[in-house]
Order: sequence, then C-alpha cells, then structure tokens
Amino acid sequence: MAEKASSFGMFRPPFDPNLIYTYNVADPVPIEHGERDTAHAERDDMSARSRRRGTNEQARSRRLRETRSMSNAQVTGLIEAARHAQRIGLPFNRHITVRLEKAGVEDRDGVQAIGKFLTRIRDWLRRKGLRTSYAWAREWAYSTGSHVHILLHLPPEVTLRGSRTRRWIEAISGQPYEAGTICTRRIAQSAYDQNLAALVGYLCKGASADVADSLGLTRRKYGGAVIGKRAGWSQNIGKKARLLWRLGTK
Repeated sequence: MAEKASSFGMFRPPFDPNLIYTYNVADPVPIEHGERDTAHAERDDMSARSRRRGTNEQARSRRLRETRSMSNAQVTGLIEAARHAQRIGLPFNRHITVRLEKAGVEDRDGVQAIGKFLTRIRDWLRRKGLRTSYAWAREWAYSTGSHVHILLHLPPEVTLRGSRTRRWIEAISGQPYEAGTICTRRIAQSAYDQNLAALVGYLCKGASADVADSLGLTRRKYGGAVIGKRAGWSQNIGKKARLLWRLGTK
C-alpha cells in the first residue's frame, strides 16, 4: 500500500514521521579488581587528564567550526521537534527572527547568545508556572548578516512585549538596541499544519543539496557560512523526549 503523504506536505517518503529513534549505548566499562601500584595510578591519572584535554579541545573545535549548510541530523531533528511540540500540547505559535550581527553579537558567539535569549524566555514563563518549546536555525545573508529564526510556543495567557525582548537583547549583547534587530510574527492557528510546514521548510532551506534531495525539500537557499551550531531545539521536544514519549504511549 502506498504511503500517505504527511501533513507536513513539503516532505515525501522515505522520511518516516513514525520513526523511533534509537541510541548508541556505550559498552560497559570493565571493573578491575585488586590493588595497583603507584606508577600505574599516576599513569592512569595522566591518561585521564589527557583524555579530558582532548575532549575539551574537540568540543572547542566543534564550537568554532564553520559550516555552510545544514546536516541531515539537523534537518530531521527540526522536523521531528516541530511535530513533537504539537503532540505534547506546546505547538509553535510564534516566529521570532533575531539579527545577531545587527545586535552586535559576533558570529562565533551566536550560539551562546541564542541560548541566553531562550533561557530568558523559558525562565520568565517558568516563574508564571508556564511551559514553552522552541526550535531554531542560524543563517548568514548579505542583506541581514548573521541571524537566527526561532519557532516558539508562547502560552496564550501571556504577552511577550517588544520592550522586554529588547532589554534582553541589550543585556546579552552589551550594546544599545538597534531598531529592526527583532521581528516577531504569529503563526496562524487556522490551517496550522500547512503554516507550520511552510515555516519549518523555511528554517530548513539551508540544507545541503544531498539532504534536501533525500527529504524532498522544495525550498532551497544558500544559508551562508556560520561558525558553530546551526540548529537546535528545547529538550522537551528533542530525541530523548520523543523516545520516552513513544515508549510511554505503548
């Protein structure tokens, strides 16, 4: 039987919206019994420090790595995160664009600035006893410089005023706010699936050609050179949360 198209009409098979993600579980570490001499202990300690240095250097290298397109993991992660936000009752209803370069944020500091901005939104809502979900993607363009698109669930009980977000941006960048740095739009709830599909497709338009071909993405545009992570999402709609939700529904 032919597979029906997803409500996210921009995607075609072989993308499977019902895919259950699996994890790579580390092999158990053997336990060594008996006493070891001091020389062995010192060598082990030096080896551990060396491994930690190597891990830190690798993490720093990833943070400063420049990419020019979104990977398959980033694109499918955004798609699945958007679907799961709707499943758990936290559908995206705002599209926020922050022009990081205009705010005075260096591209290499973009991920950290995005994290601080989203943390402020999350903490502000948490103090009111409310929850949120979000997903984001970074781009660079000649017209707008470095910027980020954020899809966000804003509970209907609250209003996120521009004056508040402007203060947050000033606190994060350490620079006076410049008009046009933030743009916020509502995601219409009528024809929600189609609107969300269009927005997710917009965030994923910087996918590599191979990824776009394999997932059937029709909207494509060069996303520019970006330093560090290109996309992300809140933990409550990430891979682990989706897996736990699926296991809980069985």
